Amino acid sequence: MITNKINIGFSLFLAIILATLFFLIPTNFFLFYVLDYFNGCDMMWSPSSLFIKNLDVFEIYFSELKNILIHCSNYPSYSISNIFFMLPLGYFELNVAKKIWLAINLILLFHIYKIYKYQFYLRPYLYNFIFLLFLISKPTIYTLSIVQYGILALWSFTIIFFFQRNKYFQFFAYFISGLKYTFFPLIFYYSIFKRKFIFIFFFLIINFLSLIIFTYKFNGLLINNLMYPFLVGSQQGGGGGDLMSVLGNYPNPPFNYLLIIIISFIYFQIFYKKTVESNQNHLIFVSLITITIFRHHIYDTVFLLPFLLYLVKSKNFLKYPTIIIVLYFWFIYHSNFLGQNGIFPVMYTKGFRIFNFILLNLLLLYFFLDNLKMNQTFLGVKLKKIKKNFKQYEFK
Repeated sequence: MITNKINIGFSLFLAIILATLFFLIPTNFFLFYVLDYFNGCDMMWSPSSLFIKNLDVFEIYFSELKNILIHCSNYPSYSISNIFFMLPLGYFELNVAKKIWLAINLILLFHIYKIYKYQFYLRPYLYNFIFLLFLISKPTIYTLSIVQYGILALWSFTIIFFFQRNKYFQFFAYFISGLKYTFFPLIFYYSIFKRKFIFIFFFLIINFLSLIIFTYKFNGLLINNLMYPFLVGSQQGGGGGDLMSVLGNYPNPPFNYLLIIIISFIYFQIFYKKTVESNQNHLIFVSLITITIFRHHIYDTVFLLPFLLYLVKSKNFLKYPTIIIVLYFWFIYHSNFLGQNGIFPVMYTKGFRIFNFILLNLLLLYFFLDNLKMNQTFLGVKLKKIKKNFKQYEFK
């Protein structure tokens, strides 16, 4: 009874915090913290709004009207299906649409809180502290401030792995995870290994129908509209620490995309085959590999939340430097002093990206060794000794 009252009390407390964020973020209260206004730059409102006005967003993007009719960086680098997904918001004026999207994200955060509370089995006070830390972290506030997709994507990943019995709900989350190409590959591999072929079939059908409708409406070519989002994406700036951003457009497209797909699949197969199988573990390594390999910015390190919740209950002393790395990505990675006019203006330099890529791989390495199955080999090398060396740091 006492525990239930505590849970209800903190749920109300969290709801008040989220409601407070709804009023603080539109007033740009966190401008000093994330260096960006509540501007809707990344909401992808423009492609849907232009579609409603019978204007082809790709035709506009490749014309002199690009920065006149397309708001901020609402460039069409996401799937064609995303244009239709965002249509309800496209009917609203930008300022209204931003607030609706913000409200949706805050509701999703509350749902994520409720799900993880029962999935990670932490002491209530410790769990609540970590979640509050997550809420005030730079990636969370930044995601809400520029109206990004990170929280929606994290929620969709969470539903896919923890709501296995509700196939309709799970497929809805599966579809959402594919709205932005850089989130979907690892989920796609997972669906293949889990033989969710019906998901793949309907996902392809929905995306193909979206492509046909868009092409028919503007009398375009299917192949052009299929490839345009990738072309637009290749012209955008790189992320802060992923392999895709480290490589840049080398080799030249589409070979760079093919290389990234191959490497990401190798990562996935190694973790899927050689680590202990559970829905929680699958969520963690899929999330980690996603932000390590594919182009992502500061805001997508919200995907480190499941790993941090896992880390705090891990029984190895090496978890402490690993936790510090997570906190680095949440509170230092996008700090003012690393920016263009900062004391150490290294942000988005090649060295900075390589450094962050190494750190993300260290997180993956910790998780891999902590969950490595018995008697595993890699490229003919027995991993038993490496596992033994790792285990010597476990709590006695």
